[in-house]
Amino acid sequence: MAEELAAIQSKIAELGLQWTAGITSNSDHSESMARRRTGYVPGPDDPSLEEAEGIAAQAASVESERLAAREAAGIAAEPAGAPPAAFDWRDKGGQNFVTPIEDQGGCGSCVAFGSVAAMETLVRINRGSPATSVDLSEAHLWYCWGPSHGAGACPDGGWWPDAAMDGLKQGIVDAACYPYTGANEACNPCGDWQNRLTKITGWHKATTLADMKAFISTVGPMTACFTVYEDFYYHYTGGVYTYNSSTAGKVIGGHCICIVGYDDNQQCWIAKNSWGSGWGESGYFRMSYGSCGLDAQMWAPEGIVGGVAGSRLEVFARGSDGALWHNWQTAPNNGWSGWASLGGWIDTPVVARNADGRLEVFVIGSDHALWHKWQTAPNNGWSGWGSLGGWIDRLAVGQNADGRLEVFARGSDGALWHNWQTAPSNGWSGWGSLGGWIDNPVVTRNADGRLEVFVIGSDHGLWHNWQTAPNNGWSGWGSLGGWIDRLALGQNADGRLEVFARGGDGALWHNWQTARTTAGPAGDRSAGGSTAPWSGATLTAASRCSSSARTMPCGTSGRPRRTADGPAGRPSEGGSIGSRSGRTPTDGWRSSPGAVMVPCGTTGRRHRATDGPAGAPSAAGSTSSPSVRMLALSGPAPRNPRSSPADDGGGARRLDADTGTERIDGRIRPDARRSGGHDRHGDAQCAHHAYRSDERHL
Repeated sequence: MAEELAAIQSKIAELGLQWTAGITSNSDHSESMARRRTGYVPGPDDPSLEEAEGIAAQAASVESERLAAREAAGIAAEPAGAPPAAFDWRDKGGQNFVTPIEDQGGCGSCVAFGSVAAMETLVRINRGSPATSVDLSEAHLWYCWGPSHGAGACPDGGWWPDAAMDGLKQGIVDAACYPYTGANEACNPCGDWQNRLTKITGWHKATTLADMKAFISTVGPMTACFTVYEDFYYHYTGGVYTYNSSTAGKVIGGHCICIVGYDDNQQCWIAKNSWGSGWGESGYFRMSYGSCGLDAQMWAPEGIVGGVAGSRLEVFARGSDGALWHNWQTAPNNGWSGWASLGGWIDTPVVARNADGRLEVFVIGSDHALWHKWQTAPNNGWSGWGSLGGWIDRLAVGQNADGRLEVFARGSDGALWHNWQTAPSNGWSGWGSLGGWIDNPVVTRNADGRLEVFVIGSDHGLWHNWQTAPNNGWSGWGSLGGWIDRLALGQNADGRLEVFARGGDGALWHNWQTARTTAGPAGDRSAGGSTAPWSGATLTAASRCSSSARTMPCGTSGRPRRTADGPAGRPSEGGSIGSRSGRTPTDGWRSSPGAVMVPCGTTGRRHRATDGPAGAPSAAGSTSSPSVRMLALSGPAPRNPRSSPADDGGGARRLDADTGTERIDGRIRPDARRSGGHDRHGDAQCAHHAYRSDERHL
């Protein structure tokens, strides 16, 4: 073996090949063991291994000529709409969407591993979360679907991707439901396997390098198969492998893997193998275009439905009793459970999924603090209520690139505050301030993984604040202008963010990134800052309501402000109040000249006792009626119509129907006035309102 390795290393140096040979975890395998660790048998519609090598070599020659011509012409970038020159799902904007390396053991089941590997990464891509815990069962595909669809028994195995992709359309369970052993066995998934299926919606073959690169760079990884030679199997330790008859040795067999990227500069594919992390480049390899038939054809899985944590839909709502209620699908894409109560007295529920798959619900309690409740395991039961403190009245939740949840809220000082998990699916930091005077915070994640928060400022312009690097510090406030009073976000297929808002004319306006973010904010920071350039023109045109229609702006610039120090109360109890350097939404801004603020919303909404999400208790799955205010001592304190120590010192309370104010012992409560344009509980948001001087507002 040592003499053989030395001869290969000498030939590599002599020929100037771009890969290295050494000792790997495969180096001591017998020939029969090596054959059992491959397993691709060309299907009825596939070319033979020899034919595939010829097809791939010819296509690679054409691609090499194209790239050489581009370089000779001095063309540095691909034409518009073409795939990028290099792409790798292990490093998409600094994030790794590829699941860990697996080992197929001594069974020729590579087709199952290469197909499932592509599907797992597609799950993460579709979820928009590289930290999502995904481990699907190769065993389910191999032992349950495979035997009746052409797969050979272990240890020799043997199969083709067409049949495997059809199996993925039927669905496979998670690996915890059916672990892979590598030994021959009958189909034996867990008892509730039918409720744990993940499926692809379809698949297709790609037969040109352009189509392969386009799919990989815009949708996800692909499955590919090739001829394995002795030098590659036993001794590949890194670099770009290129077939050469002087080093190759004998054919081991056909093998299928997952293509996670490519690089035109090195003219190679980047692949995830299933021989463990002790082989190759920690389980991966690079292979030159046209070598060993790798790019004669590739299989592209499409879409993801069902199965992994988060596949069954679940609805959360506030009931007529003020409690949190939920209703969930009993199986992916199927029936519903009926309503059940999770207790508490809540407002503004927002749900997010942890990195480990558990759902977590965040709400504003009757004390205006942030409360949360979480699944104790993915797809399973719920914890009791827990408080994260503070005083807040707007709420949004985002997920960092590393999977940590982060909550953003408006504090009692009108500034934006945040509280984040200190580790994925684990502990919390305490509150910190990002400054400004804001309303309607909305958070999303850029294509490079950085969180970005958009808000409405006191001038009714669109403002934003962004992480300067994934999982890291913040930029300070920047203005995108305009006059808006509704706000929503989306992300285009190419990763560019787009903001939609209602302008001063009541029309829908939008503002979009003109380029996908790569390495942090771009643009002129002196002018307020910007992430990767924004289109800009559309929002700034909508500056005022029409005076002839006598419609008045309904917003937040007139909202009475509490004077307490942020959502956390005293900084010593709520964490650092943070730096307020940089421009903020309150710097130099005032209410619009001539704007007449009209009241909107109703603070009485929370006491309705007619229609709740659960209807009759018998349909709710709960022992309590949703039409009765529930005293849930384990959660946010239930709203008491008589008094609440969380509301400005307590006292007897009543709602004055004539003035729309709430009184405590005859005094008007300072944070209950309703002249600010938005109900502070977020229950109702008013539209532009035709004002009449004799109109009475409740």
